[in-house]
Amino acid sequence: FDYGNYLDANDLGLRIAEVPGLLFGDLVGWLVCDGVELSPPIFNRAALVATADGRMHIRKVFIQEVVLGHRWKLRWDRLNAVRGDGRVVLYNSLSGLQTGPDPSYTDLVIVGGRILQIVPGGNALIPLTGFILSVPNGQGGEILESLAVGDPVEVHNDFPRHLGTVRQAMACGPQLVRDGQPDLHFAFEDFGDKDSTMLPLSLTRAAETFEAARSFVMLQGEQVFLGAVSGVSLGSGDGSQSRGMTFGELAQFAVDWGADQALAFDGGGSSSIVVRWENDVRTLNVPTGGSDVPQGAERFINTYWLFFSA
Repeated sequence: FDYGNYLDANDLGLRIAEVPGLLFGDLVGWLVCDGVELSPPIFNRAALVATADGRMHIRKVFIQEVVLGHRWKLRWDRLNAVRGDGRVVLYNSLSGLQTGPDPSYTDLVIVGGRILQIVPGGNALIPLTGFILSVPNGQGGEILESLAVGDPVEVHNDFPRHLGTVRQAMACGPQLVRDGQPDLHFAFEDFGDKDSTMLPLSLTRAAETFEAARSFVMLQGEQVFLGAVSGVSLGSGDGSQSRGMTFGELAQFAVDWGADQALAFDGGGSSSIVVRWENDVRTLNVPTGGSDVPQGAERFINTYWLFFSA
Protein backbone atom coordinates (compact mmCIF):
# COMPACT_ATOMS: atom_id res chain seq x y z
CA PHE A 1 0.00 0.00 0.00
CA ASP A 2 1.76 3.14 -1.18
CA TYR A 3 -0.84 5.90 -1.41
CA GLY A 4 -0.91 6.93 2.24
CA ASN A 5 1.51 9.78 1.72
CA TYR A 6 -0.77 11.37 -0.87
CA LEU A 7 -4.00 11.38 1.11
CA ASP A 8 -5.14 14.25 3.26
CA ALA A 9 -6.56 12.39 6.23
CA ASN A 10 -8.14 15.51 7.70
CA ASP A 11 -10.19 16.16 4.57
CA LEU A 12 -11.43 12.56 4.77
CA GLY A 13 -12.41 12.92 8.42
CA LEU A 14 -9.83 10.33 9.51
CA ARG A 15 -7.41 10.14 12.38
CA ILE A 16 -4.59 8.53 10.49
CA ALA A 17 -3.14 6.84 13.60
CA GLU A 18 -6.41 4.94 14.11
CA VAL A 19 -6.75 3.48 10.62
CA PRO A 20 -4.27 0.70 9.78
CA GLY A 21 -3.13 0.72 6.18
CA LEU A 22 -2.54 4.42 5.60
CA LEU A 23 1.22 4.01 5.97
CA PHE A 24 3.68 3.50 3.14
CA GLY A 25 4.69 -0.13 2.75
CA ASP A 26 1.79 -1.81 4.57
CA LEU A 27 0.68 -5.05 2.94
CA VAL A 28 -2.74 -5.17 1.27
CA GLY A 29 -4.09 -8.44 -0.09
CA TRP A 30 -2.83 -12.02 -0.11
CA LEU A 31 0.92 -12.51 0.28
CA VAL A 32 2.61 -15.81 1.19
CA CYS A 33 6.38 -16.10 1.45
CA ASP A 34 8.06 -19.49 2.03
CA GLY A 35 4.81 -20.98 3.32
CA VAL A 36 4.12 -18.15 5.79
CA GLU A 37 1.01 -16.05 5.15
CA LEU A 38 2.03 -12.44 5.72
CA SER A 39 -1.30 -10.93 4.66
CA PRO A 40 -4.71 -12.61 4.10
CA PRO A 41 -6.80 -12.41 0.90
CA ILE A 42 -9.13 -9.64 2.06
CA PHE A 43 -10.28 -9.02 -1.53
CA ASN A 44 -11.57 -11.63 -3.95
CA ARG A 45 -8.63 -11.13 -6.30
CA ALA A 46 -6.61 -13.44 -8.49
CA ALA A 47 -3.17 -14.49 -7.31
CA LEU A 48 -0.09 -16.15 -8.73
CA VAL A 49 0.55 -19.18 -6.54
CA ALA A 50 3.52 -21.57 -6.32
CA THR A 51 2.76 -24.84 -4.54
CA ALA A 52 5.17 -27.18 -2.78
CA ASP A 53 5.27 -29.54 -5.77
CA GLY A 54 6.80 -26.80 -7.93
CA ARG A 55 3.67 -26.01 -9.92
CA MET A 56 2.30 -22.53 -10.65
CA HIS A 57 -1.38 -21.58 -10.50
CA ILE A 58 -3.53 -18.51 -11.08
CA ARG A 59 -6.67 -18.51 -8.96
CA LYS A 60 -9.12 -16.05 -7.43
CA VAL A 61 -8.78 -16.56 -3.66
CA PHE A 62 -10.78 -15.18 -0.74
CA ILE A 63 -11.29 -15.68 2.99
CA GLN A 64 -13.40 -18.74 3.75
CA GLU A 65 -13.41 -18.89 7.55
CA VAL A 66 -11.42 -17.81 10.59
CA VAL A 67 -10.41 -19.47 13.85
CA LEU A 68 -10.62 -17.05 16.76
CA GLY A 69 -8.39 -17.49 19.79
CA HIS A 70 -7.33 -21.02 18.72
CA ARG A 71 -10.86 -22.15 19.60
CA TRP A 72 -13.78 -20.71 17.69
CA LYS A 73 -14.27 -21.44 14.00
CA LEU A 74 -16.42 -18.80 12.33
CA ARG A 75 -17.69 -18.44 8.76
CA TRP A 76 -19.11 -15.26 7.26
CA ASP A 77 -22.52 -15.25 5.54
CA ARG A 78 -22.54 -11.90 3.76
CA LEU A 79 -19.93 -9.55 2.31
CA ASN A 80 -20.23 -5.76 2.76
CA ALA A 81 -23.99 -6.14 3.26
CA VAL A 82 -26.66 -4.82 5.61
CA ARG A 83 -26.71 -6.71 8.91
CA GLY A 84 -29.72 -8.77 9.96
CA ASP A 85 -31.26 -12.22 10.31
CA GLY A 86 -28.47 -13.27 12.64
CA ARG A 87 -25.97 -13.35 9.79
CA VAL A 88 -22.22 -12.82 10.22
CA VAL A 89 -21.08 -10.04 7.88
CA LEU A 90 -17.52 -9.57 6.61
CA TYR A 91 -16.52 -6.00 5.81
CA ASN A 92 -13.46 -4.90 3.86
CA SER A 93 -12.57 -1.39 2.76
CA LEU A 94 -14.80 -1.63 -0.32
CA SER A 95 -17.69 -1.06 2.07
CA GLY A 96 -16.50 2.40 3.11
CA LEU A 97 -14.88 3.90 6.17
CA GLN A 98 -17.14 2.42 8.88
CA THR A 99 -19.53 -0.50 9.27
CA GLY A 100 -22.41 1.57 10.63
CA PRO A 101 -24.10 1.26 14.04
CA ASP A 102 -26.22 -1.71 15.10
CA PRO A 103 -26.84 -2.42 18.82
CA SER A 104 -27.47 -6.11 18.12
CA TYR A 105 -24.00 -6.68 16.63
CA THR A 106 -20.36 -6.54 17.73
CA ASP A 107 -17.55 -5.73 15.31
CA LEU A 108 -14.30 -7.70 15.50
CA VAL A 109 -11.57 -5.67 13.82
CA ILE A 110 -8.87 -8.07 12.56
CA VAL A 111 -5.44 -6.92 11.39
CA GLY A 112 -2.17 -8.81 11.15
CA GLY A 113 -3.53 -12.09 12.47
CA ARG A 114 -4.84 -10.52 15.70
CA ILE A 115 -8.02 -8.94 17.04
CA LEU A 116 -7.20 -5.24 16.99
CA GLN A 117 -10.50 -3.99 18.45
CA ILE A 118 -13.79 -5.34 19.78
CA VAL A 119 -16.53 -2.77 19.18
CA PRO A 120 -20.00 -3.49 20.66
CA GLY A 121 -22.77 -1.82 18.70
CA GLY A 122 -20.74 -1.70 15.48
CA ASN A 123 -19.70 1.44 13.63
CA ALA A 124 -16.02 0.41 13.74
CA LEU A 125 -13.45 1.92 11.39
CA ILE A 126 -12.68 -0.55 8.59
CA PRO A 127 -8.93 -1.20 8.28
CA LEU A 128 -7.44 -1.04 4.81
CA THR A 129 -5.01 -3.83 5.61
CA GLY A 130 -7.46 -6.09 7.42
CA PHE A 131 -11.15 -6.80 7.71
CA ILE A 132 -14.06 -6.81 10.15
CA LEU A 133 -16.32 -9.66 11.18
CA SER A 134 -19.59 -8.25 12.45
CA VAL A 135 -21.10 -10.89 14.74
CA PRO A 136 -24.70 -10.95 16.07
CA ASN A 137 -24.74 -10.71 19.85
CA GLY A 138 -27.34 -13.45 20.22
CA GLN A 139 -25.89 -16.32 18.19
CA GLY A 140 -22.29 -15.25 18.88
CA GLY A 141 -22.70 -14.48 22.57
CA GLU A 142 -20.50 -17.27 23.91
CA ILE A 143 -17.80 -16.53 21.34
CA LEU A 144 -17.79 -12.79 22.00
CA GLU A 145 -17.63 -13.22 25.78
CA SER A 146 -14.51 -15.37 25.51
CA LEU A 147 -12.53 -13.07 23.18
CA ALA A 148 -10.12 -10.27 24.03
CA VAL A 149 -8.11 -7.69 22.11
CA GLY A 150 -4.85 -9.26 20.98
CA ASP A 151 -6.24 -12.79 20.60
CA PRO A 152 -4.80 -14.63 17.57
CA VAL A 153 -6.87 -15.08 14.43
CA GLU A 154 -6.13 -17.86 11.97
CA VAL A 155 -7.46 -17.10 8.50
CA HIS A 156 -8.42 -19.93 6.14
CA ASN A 157 -8.96 -19.27 2.44
CA ASP A 158 -10.62 -21.16 -0.41
CA PHE A 159 -7.52 -22.13 -2.40
CA PRO A 160 -8.31 -25.75 -3.41
CA ARG A 161 -6.43 -28.23 -1.24
CA HIS A 162 -6.07 -30.74 -4.06
CA LEU A 163 -3.80 -28.28 -5.88
CA GLY A 164 -1.19 -28.60 -3.13
CA THR A 165 0.37 -26.68 -0.25
CA VAL A 166 0.91 -22.98 -0.95
CA ARG A 167 4.56 -21.94 -0.70
CA GLN A 168 4.48 -18.55 -2.42
CA ALA A 169 1.54 -16.38 -3.43
CA MET A 170 0.88 -12.79 -4.35
CA ALA A 171 -2.53 -11.39 -5.25
CA CYS A 172 -2.98 -8.52 -7.64
CA GLY A 173 -5.28 -8.75 -10.63
CA PRO A 174 -7.38 -8.56 -12.50
CA GLN A 175 -7.23 -12.05 -13.95
CA LEU A 176 -6.89 -11.73 -17.70
CA VAL A 177 -7.37 -15.28 -19.00
CA ARG A 178 -8.96 -18.40 -17.52
CA ASP A 179 -8.89 -21.74 -19.33
CA GLY A 180 -7.74 -20.09 -22.54
CA GLN A 181 -10.54 -17.49 -22.66
CA PRO A 182 -10.61 -13.78 -21.68
CA ASP A 183 -11.71 -13.45 -18.05
CA LEU A 184 -12.06 -9.82 -16.97
CA HIS A 185 -14.49 -9.33 -14.09
CA PHE A 186 -13.62 -6.17 -12.17
CA ALA A 187 -16.61 -6.21 -9.84
CA PHE A 188 -16.16 -9.91 -8.94
CA GLU A 189 -12.52 -9.27 -8.00
CA ASP A 190 -13.58 -6.44 -5.71
CA PHE A 191 -12.16 -3.66 -7.83
CA GLY A 192 -15.56 -2.09 -8.38
CA ASP A 193 -15.90 1.49 -9.60
CA LYS A 194 -13.12 2.66 -7.29
CA ASP A 195 -9.89 1.02 -6.23
CA SER A 196 -10.37 0.06 -2.59
CA THR A 197 -6.66 -0.51 -2.05
CA MET A 198 -6.26 3.23 -2.43
CA LEU A 199 -9.35 4.32 -0.51
CA PRO A 200 -12.99 3.60 -1.26
CA LEU A 201 -14.01 7.23 -1.63
CA SER A 202 -11.09 8.59 -3.64
CA LEU A 203 -9.26 8.08 -6.92
CA THR A 204 -12.02 6.79 -9.19
CA ARG A 205 -11.07 3.69 -11.12
CA ALA A 206 -11.40 3.55 -14.88
CA ALA A 207 -8.42 1.24 -15.30
CA GLU A 208 -10.27 -1.04 -17.70
CA THR A 209 -10.54 1.75 -20.26
CA PHE A 210 -7.23 3.63 -20.25
CA GLU A 211 -3.83 2.73 -21.65
CA ALA A 212 -0.98 2.35 -19.19
CA ALA A 213 2.19 0.42 -18.52
CA ARG A 214 1.32 -3.15 -17.52
CA SER A 215 3.04 -6.15 -15.93
CA PHE A 216 1.65 -9.65 -16.38
CA VAL A 217 2.25 -13.38 -16.05
CA MET A 218 0.96 -16.14 -18.34
CA LEU A 219 0.81 -19.88 -17.74
CA GLN A 220 0.91 -22.22 -20.74
CA GLY A 221 1.08 -25.86 -19.76
CA GLU A 222 4.16 -26.21 -17.55
CA GLN A 223 5.68 -22.96 -18.82
CA VAL A 224 5.59 -19.57 -17.08
CA PHE A 225 5.91 -16.35 -19.08
CA LEU A 226 6.53 -12.97 -17.45
CA GLY A 227 6.16 -9.72 -19.32
CA ALA A 228 5.85 -5.98 -19.11
CA VAL A 229 4.29 -3.45 -21.46
CA SER A 230 5.96 -0.06 -21.56
CA GLY A 231 3.51 2.80 -21.43
CA VAL A 232 3.90 6.53 -20.93
CA SER A 233 0.35 7.78 -21.43
CA LEU A 234 -0.04 8.41 -17.67
CA GLY A 235 3.54 9.45 -16.98
CA SER A 236 6.69 10.91 -18.40
CA GLY A 237 8.32 10.06 -21.71
CA ASP A 238 7.74 10.17 -25.43
CA GLY A 239 4.25 8.95 -26.27
CA SER A 240 5.49 7.62 -29.60
CA GLN A 241 7.48 4.93 -27.74
CA SER A 242 4.40 3.21 -26.31
CA ARG A 243 1.21 4.51 -24.77
CA GLY A 244 0.63 1.16 -23.09
CA MET A 245 -2.36 -1.19 -23.16
CA THR A 246 -5.82 -1.39 -21.69
CA PHE A 247 -6.62 -4.51 -19.67
CA GLY A 248 -8.81 -5.70 -22.54
CA GLU A 249 -5.92 -5.39 -24.99
CA LEU A 250 -3.61 -7.19 -22.57
CA ALA A 251 -6.10 -10.04 -22.14
CA GLN A 252 -6.41 -10.41 -25.92
CA PHE A 253 -2.62 -10.37 -26.23
CA ALA A 254 -2.38 -13.23 -23.72
CA VAL A 255 -5.06 -15.23 -25.56
CA ASP A 256 -3.27 -14.69 -28.88
CA TRP A 257 -0.08 -16.05 -27.30
CA GLY A 258 -1.91 -19.21 -26.25
CA ALA A 259 -2.10 -18.57 -22.50
CA ASP A 260 -4.11 -21.06 -20.46
CA GLN A 261 -4.20 -18.64 -17.52
CA ALA A 262 -3.01 -15.04 -17.24
CA LEU A 263 -2.89 -12.40 -14.53
CA ALA A 264 -2.11 -8.68 -14.47
CA PHE A 265 0.27 -7.37 -11.84
CA ASP A 266 0.42 -3.74 -10.80
CA GLY A 267 0.95 -1.32 -13.67
CA GLY A 268 1.87 2.29 -14.31
CA GLY A 269 4.82 3.43 -12.22
CA SER A 270 4.92 0.04 -10.46
CA SER A 271 5.51 -1.88 -13.69
CA SER A 272 9.02 -3.10 -14.39
CA ILE A 273 10.88 -6.23 -15.46
CA VAL A 274 14.60 -6.83 -14.89
CA VAL A 275 16.74 -9.77 -16.05
CA ARG A 276 20.32 -10.90 -15.56
CA TRP A 277 21.80 -11.58 -19.02
CA GLU A 278 25.19 -13.25 -18.73
CA ASN A 279 27.12 -10.76 -16.55
CA ASP A 280 24.82 -7.83 -17.24
CA VAL A 281 21.60 -6.73 -15.49
CA ARG A 282 19.03 -5.13 -17.78
CA THR A 283 15.70 -3.38 -17.34
CA LEU A 284 13.69 -4.58 -20.32
CA ASN A 285 10.78 -2.14 -20.24
CA VAL A 286 10.76 1.66 -20.22
CA PRO A 287 9.89 2.57 -16.59
CA THR A 288 7.43 5.39 -16.10
CA GLY A 289 6.46 7.53 -13.13
CA GLY A 290 3.35 9.59 -12.55
CA SER A 291 2.73 12.82 -14.41
CA ASP A 292 4.76 14.69 -11.77
CA VAL A 293 7.70 12.26 -11.80
CA PRO A 294 10.51 12.94 -14.29
CA GLN A 295 12.05 10.04 -16.20
CA GLY A 296 14.91 8.62 -14.16
CA ALA A 297 13.18 9.35 -10.84
CA GLU A 298 10.58 6.59 -10.91
CA ARG A 299 9.25 4.93 -7.78
CA PHE A 300 10.91 2.05 -5.98
CA ILE A 301 9.26 -1.36 -6.35
CA ASN A 302 8.97 -2.98 -2.92
CA THR A 303 6.98 -6.14 -3.77
CA TYR A 304 8.10 -8.34 -6.61
CA TRP A 305 8.66 -11.90 -7.83
CA LEU A 306 12.15 -13.37 -8.20
CA PHE A 307 12.79 -16.33 -10.53
CA PHE A 308 15.99 -18.36 -10.64
CA SER A 309 17.18 -21.06 -13.02
CA ALA A 310 17.09 -24.52 -11.45
